[in-house]
Amino acid sequence: MTIDELFRRILRGHWVAIALCVLLPVAATTILAVRAPDMWHGAVRIQVSDDPSGSSNETVAMSARVLALATTPSLVAQSLDDIGVRRDAAAVAEHHVNAQQLGVSSVVEISVTDHDRAVAGRLASALATNVASFINRGSRKHFDKVVADLTNQIQSADRQRSKLAAAQQVTGRATSYQAQLAIRTLTQQINDLRQERTALAVADASRDRAVVVDTGLPEVTRAPSGLAARIALATLLGLMLGLAAAAALEVMRPKIGNARELARVLDAPLLHKGSGEPAELAESLAWVARRQGVDTVVLVPADQRKTWTALSLLSRLRSLQPQAPDRSPKSVPASAKGSKTAVLFDSNYNGELDELSDFGTVQFTELSDLRPTDEVAAGLVVVSAGSMPRRGLEHLDDIVKAGRWPVLGVFDGSSLPRELPREES
Repeated sequence: MTIDELFRRILRGHWVAIALCVLLPVAATTILAVRAPDMWHGAVRIQVSDDPSGSSNETVAMSARVLALATTPSLVAQSLDDIGVRRDAAAVAEHHVNAQQLGVSSVVEISVTDHDRAVAGRLASALATNVASFINRGSRKHFDKVVADLTNQIQSADRQRSKLAAAQQVTGRATSYQAQLAIRTLTQQINDLRQERTALAVADASRDRAVVVDTGLPEVTRAPSGLAARIALATLLGLMLGLAAAAALEVMRPKIGNARELARVLDAPLLHKGSGEPAELAESLAWVARRQGVDTVVLVPADQRKTWTALSLLSRLRSLQPQAPDRSPKSVPASAKGSKTAVLFDSNYNGELDELSDFGTVQFTELSDLRPTDEVAAGLVVVSAGSMPRRGLEHLDDIVKAGRWPVLGVFDGSSLPRELPREES
């Protein structure tokens, strides 16, 4: 079995299962999208730094920092409390908050989606304010601690210097000299600490601060539904599930995809129908029968559930009107002599046969009308109607074994009409 045949068996034999697996998730996605409330989109921009970004890496890091802060549940909960709205802060932070950089600038846009138009705008503004405030005071705690430690050291050194200055007035000359040395040391230490504290204050005053660019309530727009993308994903998921289900069904309940595959299974030739004219069909089948030494051709449906295939072909053969045709034998290619493959006759042959069901010594019938005198020289022509379960071949095997008849070939009857032609009175 080739890969093409395998895919043909899976796709054609189980296309209903594949279609259902695709249509169900697509329909569910569409229904959920139609029933879902409209979402609104509010966006606020904040400037994280006064200076333009030095490189794209700095811009990406800046945007990532803002996104991490904006999607922090505690900041989202604080923003919801500020506007007086009850929402699940964790769900809002995970599914309804986003931040993206604007080019290579230091401006980042924080966006919020909500089914309430007013809430979308107010929450975006409050969240941007809280993010900017956190950025500005994020390292303030450490800075205040360092400044407080420096102030305590200055005050401690100043107290020691004051004690030494007071003790110098009541001591002797030698002690007074040591005290003066200690006072000079403490004074130098105090000056160094004050300079360090001043440098920290200058650095704090000159560092960049995040600023909310948009003042007031931002403009709120309708958020895109994303239905096309979700339908595409649902289609892809359904197709994958459908192919998996079809492969599983093919393993558990294998099918025969078409007439050619059925002919290969039965080790019989595939009889082509040519132009489909009744006379041409009869001549072709009669030629095959004569080559096999068969006088009676029994038309048997491949699938018992589709008996109309054999009856329809038999009705087409019996629809021939008795006229006097040109009974000259048709030429058969020399390459076809001795071959089991059915050869079509000239498709331009439009002559009619002079008997209703007798073509030379060959006649056509169905299994129920087979006469005992015709059973000895009978042969089977299996009429296929497309795909069929492989276990459906059991009845064919029983017929062949019971009658010990040769299988002349497989006829593709997929294009035969389902309704039998009415016989004219």
